[in-house]
Amino acid sequence: IGAEGIGCWQSILDMIATLAVTCNVALATFLMPPINHWYWESKLLFFILAEKGLFSLRGAVNSVLTDVPEDVIRIDDYNEMAGKSLMRREIGPLPDAATWHIDDVDIGLSSRGNRGDSDIDDYMEEGEAI
Repeated sequence: IGAEGIGCWQSILDMIATLAVTCNVALATFLMPPINHWYWESKLLFFILAEKGLFSLRGAVNSVLTDVPEDVIRIDDYNEMAGKSLMRREIGPLPDAATWHIDDVDIGLSSRGNRGDSDIDDYMEEGEAI
């Protein structure tokens, strides 16, 4: 089916690449020296052989290279395994909202506890790493 991010453009790009091979071989065969000075039959034979050769090369490269990189396949496999593992677990009762305390939650970038901006400036002036 192709890459998820490219979508329907994948088939359009493949068609353009196919046409590019044919156009480039035709330009090289019929317009570029020394081939353009050959007899008509020789030019036609060269065009057919070169085009089929490049299509074969393109097919070989496409068969060797996968559509999805190996690391993405590994990540997808791991995520699928982790999802199945999480789905098998039984979720216990959630604590009552009254027991949750968000006063002690530190969402700052510092690991030294709750500090305001002025405290960070003080530490930066003292040369201490945060």
